[in-house]
Amino acid sequence: NFAASLLELQGARKSVALIDMNLLFGDIPLFLDIEAVFNWGEVVRNISRLDSTYLMSILSKHSSGLYFLPSPTQLDGVNLASPEIIQKLLHLMQKNFDYIVIDSGQSLDEVSLKVLELSDTVFVNAILSLPCLVNVKRLLDNFQRLGYPSDEHVRVIVNRYHHKSLISLKEAEKGIGKRIYWQVPNDFQTTISAINQGKTLAAISAKAEITQNFNELASKFCQQSQTQKEKKS
Repeated sequence: NFAASLLELQGARKSVALIDMNLLFGDIPLFLDIEAVFNWGEVVRNISRLDSTYLMSILSKHSSGLYFLPSPTQLDGVNLASPEIIQKLLHLMQKNFDYIVIDSGQSLDEVSLKVLELSDTVFVNAILSLPCLVNVKRLLDNFQRLGYPSDEHVRVIVNRYHHKSLISLKEAEKGIGKRIYWQVPNDFQTTISAINQGKTLAAISAKAEITQNFNELASKFCQQSQTQKEKKS
């Protein structure tokens, strides 16, 4: 939904790609109701053929204009993946797309670490529960030990947020030692309806609070990204 909001915000001026690195359990095709012919396992098995023409030929395209590359549903290609291959894939995609959104799953293997290293911004998703916040703190500590991604490039997002939560945002920030970047409201009915129909939130209910929330998140992200680019230049 974040990728879809990015595309909606930027329109025809920008291109957006979505990659699912959640090994074996990726569900982007289900969320978008598209039966993808290829996955990034194909790239791994045919890395010698990788160029812009081949890349665009294996990407699936949603009716919204969003391109996506799902994860393998079987072990084919998974064990062949390496940080070097993933780096080559992402560098090529950077030349073809303005924004690349990656679901890196929950593992911290060599491939996901390479994705973290190459990412301009890392969103860490959390909910306001003690076990989750403890794990977020552990993850942030591991980032610090690794030396990447830098703290300024990491954004913590609270999902399924409710203002009556037993753990407040201030308590969560104190526990993880970092400011909460964004909160996505808890709207189970709209969200599960979108998931079960294989549609984006915008397609289900464009005026819903949670849909507007994603649009506002995408807008804030784009503004900050542009500011960072201007500082670098």
